[in-house]
Amino acid sequence: RAQNSASRYIMDASGFIKEQNEALEQLCRELGENHPKIAEVLTRIGLFHHHVTKQLDKALVYLNRALVVLRSQKRFLEYQGEIAVTLTDIANVHRSAGDQEKAVCFYKEALSIFPRTTISKNH
Repeated sequence: RAQNSASRYIMDASGFIKEQNEALEQLCRELGENHPKIAEVLTRIGLFHHHVTKQLDKALVYLNRALVVLRSQKRFLEYQGEIAVTLTDIANVHRSAGDQEKAVCFYKEALSIFPRTTISKNH
């Protein structure tokens, strides 16, 4: 019975990834590769890999891509909160991977941004 549950979990995980990748492809076609909504989907996939599949390398690929998209916005200052949160997500993955030094670097960068955002007042 436990094996059946594990199989269902794997199917659900692959289904989620497939669904998110399809959404990503569609959004790229409709909005272009550097739209903030692309960063949202990339972040969802990255966090899923971090917390659910435990594939930390994949998590970093998606989260770093999301960071690039957010930093490429013309109205860069409007996305400082999202950038800081994404940096924290990346730091968390490095911490999970046992790379404390890299984690601290990303945490410090995120902390340097938080005071300039409205998100720090609400969290």
